[in-house]
Amino acid sequence: MAIEIKQLLIKSSVVDDVYQEDNSRADISAEAIKYEVLEECRRLIQEMLNDKGQR
Repeated sequence: MAIEIKQLLIKSSVVDDVYQEDNSRADISAEAIKYEVLEECRRLIQEMLNDKGQR
């Protein structure tokens, strides 16, 4: 029986915004990043399920 271990490493940093008008842009980019991370997680899960199905 093969055992496969994968690791997902997410590095991030939080920066306080000084200007109020930049907050709306930060919210949009935060949503875009959230969507991108969710899509990557879905892709990895699908890949893992496909690999498991081929065994």
